[in-house]
Amino acid sequence: MTNKEITIKNAVCTLAHFEFDPEHSMKKKELRVSYGTTFRKIDKDNVIVGLEAIIGEIEESPVFCHVRYQGQLTMEDYEEDEDDKKYLEEAACATFYPYIRSTVAKLFSDAGIPPFQLPIIPVSQLLKK
Repeated sequence: MTNKEITIKNAVCTLAHFEFDPEHSMKKKELRVSYGTTFRKIDKDNVIVGLEAIIGEIEESPVFCHVRYQGQLTMEDYEEDEDDKKYLEEAACATFYPYIRSTVAKLFSDAGIPPFQLPIIPVSQLLKK
């Protein structure tokens, strides 16, 4: 595992999409949650890293919610190998996941439907599901 220093230059919510079908019965256990990351290398030290959460399925759930945060992370001599990618992925999860949780909770609350909160989970477990 790499021990290179990471600097987060910026972070922004790039997507906050919410759909609710009031005709569909609302059962929290129906809401499937999935997570994903994206990487785009800018130059030898800078990478755009994104973390997203998708709650529900467009056609089969009463709710569909898709939230993405991304930011520019700097890591000296970033290599596109598994160690550096995993290290950046963990940094992005630790940084962006609290914002994603907050945004999802706010979208559900603003829609006036039963609250939904993404779980608090260790960064190492976030993308293993």
